[in-house]
Amino acid sequence: MRILHYTLGFPPARSGGLVGYAIDVMNEQINQGNEVYALFPGGLNFINRKMQIKSGSFSNIKTFELINSLPLPIFGGIKTPADFMVPTSKMLFINLLKKIKPDVIHIHTLMGIPKEFFSAAKSEGITIVFTSHDYFGLAPDPSFYYNKKSYDQDNTDAYWCESSKKAYSTKKLRIFQLRCYPLLRKLSKKISSINLKGNSNQIELEKNTEHINTVSEREYGLLRNYYKEIFNLIDKFHFNSTLTKDIYVNNLSILSQKEYQVISITNKDIHIQKEKSLKTKVK
Repeated sequence: MRILHYTLGFPPARSGGLVGYAIDVMNEQINQGNEVYALFPGGLNFINRKMQIKSGSFSNIKTFELINSLPLPIFGGIKTPADFMVPTSKMLFINLLKKIKPDVIHIHTLMGIPKEFFSAAKSEGITIVFTSHDYFGLAPDPSFYYNKKSYDQDNTDAYWCESSKKAYSTKKLRIFQLRCYPLLRKLSKKISSINLKGNSNQIELEKNTEHINTVSEREYGLLRNYYKEIFNLIDKFHFNSTLTKDIYVNNLSILSQKEYQVISITNKDIHIQKEKSLKTKVK
């Protein structure tokens, strides 16, 4: 079987439970004789701003890096909804899918991936499976928490707007996609801020100091519909707990028409070999 995963990335740029779990699953599928590929949101090209794809590898996993992906709101919400709905070429993804011909696509996150990828997969008749590692897409951040409480029972356009008031700007989120970000992240643990421009305009990597959001609730409503349309293009859902399943069911009406199952993804043996680097080449 040919399996294409969409994950957040690979060490050293990305780490955490989602990344570790996805790598473990891919390696096990390879051990079982499957042909496995991974697509992930990667770096930026400041000369050509269009989305592009680079092929490469991580360990024994064949990878495809999505250059100039949509922004990655890893925490703190979304400040400018329009930046997360920028249309791109559907043919970019159709060409990729025709090349590798996956039997199934396994989605581990909605961060960075545009709706055109999902519509391309449906055009090619490929089954899409989604594993819930967090709540991004149901909420503008992965946690569904704001002001120390969950708002999964009050999930409205107004709350998306409210919970994103102090979100990072898109420009600051793009810092997390710079190839030098792993180094900046290490440096940020030693100093409180990094002067990226060589002057007094400092950008703090660990502390959010953005201005209050002034985007309208209507814009967040458009963004919520954007993610609902993506969820509607997914065929099967794997939830990592009964609680997660309940939250998704309560906040996503289309699940009444979908196949879903609760499957624990806890793995105390997850181990990421940090010494291995991601190798890429331009297609």
